[in-house]
Amino acid sequence: MNQSAGFLFVALVLCSCQATSGRDGDENREEGALRNPAIAASIASDLSGDLAPFIPQGSEIAFGADETQPLSYALSEALVRQGYRSGDNDDQGKDAIQLRIWSAEVEGDLLVRLSTPSHRLSKVYRQGGSRHDGNRDPVQSGSVLPAGPLLVETITGGASS
Repeated sequence: MNQSAGFLFVALVLCSCQATSGRDGDENREEGALRNPAIAASIASDLSGDLAPFIPQGSEIAFGADETQPLSYALSEALVRQGYRSGDNDDQGKDAIQLRIWSAEVEGDLLVRLSTPSHRLSKVYRQGGSRHDGNRDPVQSGSVLPAGPLLVETITGGASS
């Protein structure tokens, strides 16, 4: 990872921690790129593999009704394909593991945070391909690739955000 991408990742993570701490509602913003089902499916496929070590196989998972769409749908489908069960909004008080999504878009990169009751997983994704002139390649504009490592935070004694 080059130095500027590393700096961007650290800056986004630190900013997001401050932006969401103690304030409800910010974590459910729907970013423009995440409205694209192809981008949502690509991120969901990647994040579902990252999430697997933190949720017991076969567990029931649920997203709130206000979660980022279509990413929550794509992530739910990816987890079901891996052997998890998908709950609905009525399962919020039951045994389903509640997942929360937060995202931010900065200069073509996406920071996506997925929270469980015990962990926060954050990863930066780079959208589309770049041409030699620095502009995005329209042919690849529906694609997204991880631009940095997975950052895992353990949540102790509080609600996830």
